[in-house]
Amino acid sequence: MSDYLSFLKLKELDINDPFFDSLKADYPKFEKWFSEKGDRTALVQINDGKLNGLLVYKMESGSIDGANPPIRANKIFKIATFKINAHGTKLGERFVKKSLDLAIINNADICYLTAFPKQDTLLMLFQKYGFYDVALNDRNEHIFVKNLRGYLANDVYLDYPRINASSNTNKYLLGIYPQFHSKMFPDSILHNESVNILDDVSYTNSITKIYICKMSQVGIVKPSDIFLIYRTGDGIRPARYSAVVTSVCTVEACKKKNEFPNFTTFYDYCRKHSIFSKNYLEKYYMDNNQFFVIKMVYNAAFSRRIINGDLIDKFGIKGYWGFMKLTDSQFINIIKAGGVFENLIVH
Repeated sequence: MSDYLSFLKLKELDINDPFFDSLKADYPKFEKWFSEKGDRTALVQINDGKLNGLLVYKMESGSIDGANPPIRANKIFKIATFKINAHGTKLGERFVKKSLDLAIINNADICYLTAFPKQDTLLMLFQKYGFYDVALNDRNEHIFVKNLRGYLANDVYLDYPRINASSNTNKYLLGIYPQFHSKMFPDSILHNESVNILDDVSYTNSITKIYICKMSQVGIVKPSDIFLIYRTGDGIRPARYSAVVTSVCTVEACKKKNEFPNFTTFYDYCRKHSIFSKNYLEKYYMDNNQFFVIKMVYNAAFSRRIINGDLIDKFGIKGYWGFMKLTDSQFINIIKAGGVFENLIVH
């Protein structure tokens, strides 16, 4: 079991931890910087006492120091230090998401990091999510910038976490059982749930999520459609009070069973992003003639959960709570009530 993610001061970390060796090697003044910035907050992941991930960030304004050509913006989110000990759990994606969450919360216009070309694995990860190599700094590091304003690329990864909510995009409510919900959507964990249910595993850390169901209505779903994730009732209290909307996701693809010629191709498609074990997926594949596999990206968690009773009373939503279509106005009103940052939603 991991301690998952937490915020600590740099001075609470041990500079002699081998985790920092590569940073010391690449940046001769790293130890001095680390000591001077001891009161700066860092996001960390610690598993069994071992530091596996670190994000140090700061807000800037006006321009990026030393950039050639110059890069200017009003509010700039700098990923000052980003390091992951890769161990096959998609932890890097989890930290990318948190970086962009923090940039959005701080109303940044752009987000950037600097890196040397040899850090190719790290750079491929950031480039997947819309960071572009646009300049060099005075240390000959490449400056990778993500624009959090302006036009969308109409790609769920390059645009991430921003959402194209135009009238041409369909919006749906999608039900997820409680036993799966919070492990799939870790930032959407309920206040009465323990963070100890979260582990450092691929299906929790990954920005991409796989949802599998037999509901025939799901067959209409298309790429770029939007889901509001609905955590179904807990079976103890009435759904009116215990079932809640918690998150918003964008669809990458929706596939039918017959698009997978055999179990191996199905499992390879699902395994890194599905909460289910290989044995469960194999039984599901063999026992069902038809089902749907939805691949989606986890854009944002609601800061205020919307209960079933409010969906009915305030937003006029009634029907089958496993899957239902929403109007544009219902979607926008729920998003606003849920406290999702307005600059995430592009109309």
